[in-house]
Amino acid sequence: MNNRCIIRFLLALTWFKGLFEIGERLGPFDLTFFEIGAYSDLKGQMEAHYTPEQAIKAHQAVRGKLMVPSGLGTFDLGLFPWYEPIERFLIEANRTSVDYITPKLGEVVVLGKPGGRDNWWDPFIDTAQ
Repeated sequence: MNNRCIIRFLLALTWFKGLFEIGERLGPFDLTFFEIGAYSDLKGQMEAHYTPEQAIKAHQAVRGKLMVPSGLGTFDLGLFPWYEPIERFLIEANRTSVDYITPKLGEVVVLGKPGGRDNWWDPFIDTAQ
């Protein structure tokens, strides 16, 4: 990375084709944040929240370089285990070769340096359920 890092926040909670235009006009973005954890099949929620797969598609549309999945495990809007979004995200990110970090809450991450890549949630998953 050079000394200039472009980070812009835009409020786009769900997929729309205008993200391609944003990427063309304002991108590429060094770092993107897209929420991945509030989707469901309930009426209204699919239209208002990204699935993990849609978040990756949005990251690619805005020409993001490094992605931080956000909004996972924060509050319970979805009808799924709290860790499902991050697991789905990892599968899709690896399938599509999207570079990402998943910092622990409060972890300081310096772009271009190691860190923020541990699966910190693994010890908290109760597989007995």
